[in-house]
Amino acid sequence: NGPELSGDIAAANEADIYTFMVPATASHTIVTTGSTDTFISLFGPNSQTAFVTQDDDSGPGSNSQITRVLLPGQYFVRVRHYSPSGTGAYGISVRR
Repeated sequence: NGPELSGDIAAANEADIYTFMVPATASHTIVTTGSTDTFISLFGPNSQTAFVTQDDDSGPGSNSQITRVLLPGQYFVRVRHYSPSGTGAYGISVRR
């Protein structure tokens, strides 16, 4: 439930990684905003390689959105452009 963070895919094939903590089992929504066509992948808990799910266009416009019940622990969200050569700015937030 923190404020939206600003991100930028500044180069081809770039991916940004964000982390957040889940203190208790609850439903969480991870969503991107802006005009960049984002693709997000969620990993955790407590592992950068334990794949949970991914999304392309479930958010508004060409934004990504994941809504899942998450167990306690640290989670990792990888944000990339849908196109390997694409770039652009976006916002990302996590809500409970």
